[in-house]
This record gives sequence, structure tokens and C-alpha cells, in this order.
Amino acid sequence: YMKTSLNSLKSFKELIHNSLNTNLSNGFVEGNNNLIKTIKRISFGFRSFRRFKARIMIITGLLKSNKKEVKFC
Repeated sequence: YMKTSLNSLKSFKELIHNSLNTNLSNGFVEGNNNLIKTIKRISFGFRSFRRFKARIMIITGLLKSNKKEVKFC
């Protein structure tokens, strides 16, 4: 296992170096992917992709809903 690990480190040396020396992260994209997967899971399937896309955009704040907000006591 040690030899395999060392070979992996050697082959990804440049990528590891770049990731440690920059302030870039794909966390935002991964968070959005997780949110979309969660919406897909709880929605039990939309009849059209257009509605699914609209739901994602409303939840992420990219689109405003026409419906009035309902407040529960």
C-alpha cells in the first residue's frame, strides 16, 4: 500500500502543489450540486425540467416566486 501511495503522490505532485499554494476552492460548486441533489430527492420528480429548473432558481435566489409568502404561527 505504501508503494501505491507514493506513486500516487508522485503522479499528482504538481496538482497537489497547486492546490496548496492557491486560495481557490470548488466548495461553492459542490455546495450547489448538493443543494440541487437535495431538491431533486425531496421533490419526488417534477413533470417537466422547466419546473425543476425554476424550483432550483427560486431556492437559490436567482428567481423570485409569484406566490405570496405564507407564514405559520
